Amino acid sequence: MNRHLHIFPSLAAVLMASMPHAQTTLDELHSGFLNPPDDSRIMMRWWWFGPAVTKPELKQELETMKAGGIGGVEIQLLEEFRNRRGYDLTPYLPALVADIGPSTMDIRYDWARTLTELVNENYLTPITQWTHAHQTQFRSQTYGVPAVTLSSNNLVDLPEGEGSQWRSFSYTRWATSANHIYGRSITYTETWTWLHSPSFRATPLDMKA
Repeated sequence: MNRHLHIFPSLAAVLMASMPHAQTTLDELHSGFLNPPDDSRIMMRWWWFGPAVTKPELKQELETMKAGGIGGVEIQLLEEFRNRRGYDLTPYLPALVADIGPSTMDIRYDWARTLTELVNENYLTPITQWTHAHQTQFRSQTYGVPAVTLSSNNLVDLPEGEGSQWRSFSYTRWATSANHIYGRSITYTETWTWLHSPSFRATPLDMKA
């Protein structure tokens, strides 16, 4: 049986309560929520324009984040951009929100490509590896503009979309398109949630394509 890493906490608690030694398992779950390891805590993306910082300021800010429960920080995205693309983005930042001339689209492409590489390397790949190490699979709604691309779906086990737009392009069609490209036969979709308003009021008949 495949287990999928996409379980709501309340459902997880119900499932665990039916297992042997349920109380011990629930106590461990509760303790994990109270004192999560660093790699399970919230992460921050923190970057600035140019060299407008000092080492003492960096040290103070990092210590403050650590004391506040932050598990990690992605520092200086501009430095990542320079290392990967070979030039400094700082003078061209206006191109991300306005047309600065013929180079605008190339700059935006380089920016989006950098974000895609970072999310692929630091989010999708590590989580997929973690799930495999724990004999389960990673189900992911892998879309957004930027950072992920259609090809990012190849890094997860079970691509998922959402929405009930059966006859128009939707996130579900995005996921199925990726699965067609990469030869996968199962696509998940979050349909029930928002099919009616208020949410969670749909019936199985409402979801029939």
